[in-house]
This record gives sequence, C-alpha cells and structure tokens, in this order.
Amino acid sequence: ASKLHLFLSSFQRPIHMVADLETKPTWTVDELEEDVRTNLTAIRDRLDDVIRPETDALMANMTDWYSSDDKVVEGGFWRELPLFVFGRKSNHACSLAPQTCKLLKGFVGASKCVTCTVKFSLLKPRTKLYPQCGASNVRLRSVFGLTDVPTKFKVYKDKRFELKRGDVGVFDDSFEHEVENDDENDFALALIVDFDHPNSPWK
Repeated sequence: ASKLHLFLSSFQRPIHMVADLETKPTWTVDELEEDVRTNLTAIRDRLDDVIRPETDALMANMTDWYSSDDKVVEGGFWRELPLFVFGRKSNHACSLAPQTCKLLKGFVGASKCVTCTVKFSLLKPRTKLYPQCGASNVRLRSVFGLTDVPTKFKVYKDKRFELKRGDVGVFDDSFEHEVENDDENDFALALIVDFDHPNSPWK
C-alpha cells in the first residue's frame, strides 16, 4: 500500500493522513512549541500531588474503566478511562477525577483537539499489545508514567523507551508502535495526552 502511496510508508499507516506535516517517530519536549512545553511541564509537575491520588481512588473501583478491544491485545489485559475524546469532555469520567480534568482542560491543544484522546491507560501484568498505528498524523501523543512499573514502548523499527513514574515521552502514534508491561506481578499505569501536531492545519 505504501508503494501505491496509500500510506506514508509501511511503518506509518494512519487512516486519516494530511500531507506535508513534519514526520518522525519520536519527539523531544524541547522540539515542541512553547505553549505545548509549558502544558506538558505543568502536567508532569502535578503527577504526584494531583493526578496520582485521583487515579488511586479510580482504581479502587474499576467499573468505570473500559476494557479494550481484544483484537489489539496480544496477551494480558488492558483498560482505559477516557477523560477527553475528540475535543469533548467525558463528564462522568471527569466527575471521578475533577482536579486532573481541570488541569488538562487548560491544555487547549489537547482538550479541544478533534482528533485527540486524553485518557488513563492501565496494563495488567504480562500484557502486550499488537503492533498498531494511530488513526491520524495530525496529532502527537505524550505519555506520562504513573507507576514504578514502566509502560514500555517500541516505536517505528527499533526506537524503544520506558516510562515509569514521573517520566514523559512524546511520539507520533501514526507510526507503528507496540506497548507492553512485562512485569510479572504489578500493573503499569500511564496518562496519555494527545495534542495537535505543531504543523496541523486544524489548530
């Protein structure tokens, strides 16, 4: 399909594609716009005193979390709790994590982004997701580690990183990527915050 120019490459296969955007699998925070850097830093600074206490309460009762599609789970169990989806707030989820949502609402490039999702992601022990590509290349994905057990990523061919409590990573999820928690005993929890690509025409 990439040879027919239906996709950008064999490793970047979004359903929705905008041409002429800067394309690379991973980004550093320093490469992003000042407003984005400020918001990502603000989120990271509140992980311990605002976000993690609310996730502790959320995990005491998992009935509000969504079980993921088994088609993307190679083994184990993955659950998600969306807070903002395609520019709209999930009122119920945000009633369960009000301070987190208040903080994230101020990041307009994420909370009002029509192709983005902001969510908690929980991987139970020995969980691995199949290689997958995100739906659009007009967004980037930031991931904040919330547990000492890291969420592990492989992006593109061999770009690997691990995000444990306090870490943040940024990548273009329209590139093929894998996600895993290979710990034998404990879950890996992360906050995923998609935001507008710096060159997105929809900003």
